[in-house]
Amino acid sequence: MLPIGDDNSSIRSAPVITYLLIFLNVIVFLFELLQGAQLQAFINRWGAVPELVLDGKRIETLLTSMFLHGGWMHIIGNMLFLKVFGDNVEDRMGRGRFVLLYLLTGLAAHAAHFAFNAGSGIPTVGASGAISGVLGAYIVMFGRNRVNVLIGFFVITLPAWAMIGFWALQQFLATFATISATQETGGVAYAAHAGGFVAGIILAFLLGGTAGEHQRQPLAATRRGLVNVRGRREISWGTFSKLAPLLPRESLVNQLSFAYRFIGRVVLRGCGVAIALGMVVGCQKEASTSKKGEVVMADSQTHSQPGQTPRGQYDVPGLERYRAEKDSGFRQRGSPLTERVRARFQGLEYYPAAADFSVAARLEKFPNPEPVNLMTTTGEPRPMLRYGQFHFVVDGKECVLTAYQSAEHPEHLFLPFKDATNGTETYAAGRYIDLTAQPAAAANYVIDFNLAYNPYCAYNPEYSCPVVPRENFLAVPIRAGERVSEAEAH
Repeated sequence: MLPIGDDNSSIRSAPVITYLLIFLNVIVFLFELLQGAQLQAFINRWGAVPELVLDGKRIETLLTSMFLHGGWMHIIGNMLFLKVFGDNVEDRMGRGRFVLLYLLTGLAAHAAHFAFNAGSGIPTVGASGAISGVLGAYIVMFGRNRVNVLIGFFVITLPAWAMIGFWALQQFLATFATISATQETGGVAYAAHAGGFVAGIILAFLLGGTAGEHQRQPLAATRRGLVNVRGRREISWGTFSKLAPLLPRESLVNQLSFAYRFIGRVVLRGCGVAIALGMVVGCQKEASTSKKGEVVMADSQTHSQPGQTPRGQYDVPGLERYRAEKDSGFRQRGSPLTERVRARFQGLEYYPAAADFSVAARLEKFPNPEPVNLMTTTGEPRPMLRYGQFHFVVDGKECVLTAYQSAEHPEHLFLPFKDATNGTETYAAGRYIDLTAQPAAAANYVIDFNLAYNPYCAYNPEYSCPVVPRENFLAVPIRAGERVSEAEAH
């Protein structure tokens, strides 16, 4: 459900601040694209890392992170929401108060996210916390406006309270659904959206609109309620009676009380639709995850690793023991987890064992492996040898991954990769696999993606991790191995 336009008939001035914010976000995003292999290091430096900020470090990232985005769809969606809803709110509040609203709701979004992720070492990026605040103000000031919404290939018109209310309910439900999560997960920071939205509603009442806007759009009393000069009803008498406590001479307690009732009314109106859609989506996910069935694997032609046997069926118990040992190691002092995360750590998150992702692969070793420098998340080059290429098939598609070898550990092959799950189900910067090098120039291997693991910088930004080279981007989804997060987009 994507808003593509709304009623702008009440706007009397150019939305300068809204356009300026869009311009700044786009310029920063284009600068991100220029970073190339340094992008992850750039995100780690200027994204807001909860643990560091709460320790009094990198406070400036509370602001800089509001102008960073994780991809094209992230920034396009955010800027579209800002354009559709920001111009009305800016016109009603005035430019100065609109800037204050944007910044304060952005900070409130950070606070809400940090409250649920105090020990997280994952950088958070995105403008949607502040934009959620704009939506909160919009629903207070323009709740009866008509919004054009794109649903699939169809455009429908909905009242603003219905469209934004349904969106807000999704954020609240997703926030509370993740409270009990034991593992840092990536994707969308729903708590930030919810926190920004609530702050926007409250600030809309506290900051209000400017006197100039009300003078330009006078209201007259009629039997239908208060109408503007065009004869369109803006406030019914029933609604006006509820707005009475908001007059300036009333106490702040009355204003906050009205805001509380307003939020409840909006959320309850969308509850039935959201629950119905949630049940449909939940059933679809359950059906998709139940199709895995028994796991079996073809004969392995190399040495045994956790999760696989030299012959026959996939060694699921062995994989589970390996994962249990790894979780135990992560609980120990000196693990990549920060102190706060380790205190509540209950285990890494994994995909279920899947024999389909333990694939036979043929290595074509390069006759003269060339030295290369793999860039790292901290910007330091990591010297490697470009050793050879693995050829294998996943889900009927032929795939190629380049293997690298370090001078310090020539007995190992390093296989960094990205796939179609990164940024949504798995760590967006990619994952790694380690293999033992065989002496033959061309050898048969088994690449067990069930052993794919996240780089340590997924858990702690202080680590320096090699960035996955572009030649190792897979178009297929690899739903095996570890699942965690990246910079949480909001």
